[in-house]
Amino acid sequence: ADVGSPRMCVAGTNVYAVWHDSRRGGRNQVFFNAGRSGGEIWGQDVQLSDDPEGVEGLAENPAIACAGDSVYVVWEDDRDSEYGNRNIYFSYSDDAGMSWQDDTLVTSDPQGDWDALSPQIAIDYDESVSPDKTLYISWYDGRSGAYDIYFTRSTNGYNFLAEELRLDTDVPGAAYSAHSRLATDGIGGIYVIWQDRRDGGNDVYSNHSVDGGYNWLASDVRLDGGVEGGSSDAFGLSLAVDRDSAVPAVYAA
Repeated sequence: ADVGSPRMCVAGTNVYAVWHDSRRGGRNQVFFNAGRSGGEIWGQDVQLSDDPEGVEGLAENPAIACAGDSVYVVWEDDRDSEYGNRNIYFSYSDDAGMSWQDDTLVTSDPQGDWDALSPQIAIDYDESVSPDKTLYISWYDGRSGAYDIYFTRSTNGYNFLAEELRLDTDVPGAAYSAHSRLATDGIGGIYVIWQDRRDGGNDVYSNHSVDGGYNWLASDVRLDGGVEGGSSDAFGLSLAVDRDSAVPAVYAA
């Protein structure tokens, strides 16, 4: 079987891994495994996507986040569409990956009328402040024409926004915006960067929120240098936040 898109996270002495592979009927499905004792002991992997035979749908490109014994996974899934369009699905475990809740549709497109792709996930969690874990998910989708960047949030995995927020602030669907990267400072600051072709070439744009994703900049910001946007192409985005500084520092590359 072909294997792709491996991702991992670490919480305490547990290592969690997700990926997609084609062992079920030749169509990619999403799998999970956990390494205990710092990754020395691994169990049997489990399938998270909802097609045990791998003949009805395609599930791939997962992302993972974890905190304590809670593990959260999102992925692309085409089960809802007659045309192969993909939605974003989500599942979580609160017992360190021993058992999983039924997966949930994140995007507001139950018929799969447009593509939603490349989900990213992050957590805000400070046990000394609150037991709640707030989840943030970003992706890009084509509901308005060309791809735009979208965002949703949830507390403890139960209540994603009924209407997602669009983070790129040019005209909806007017230009290709894709491949977002998402990071949080753990105290309500959320930072998203993405590739954007509104000026012709491929630039890097950013938006951020300081109140847990309720409010965002009215105008996004171009990060790559140069006199004019679109004068050169920028690819291969990455993003990190220094949570230990007095004022959280954000690094994009």
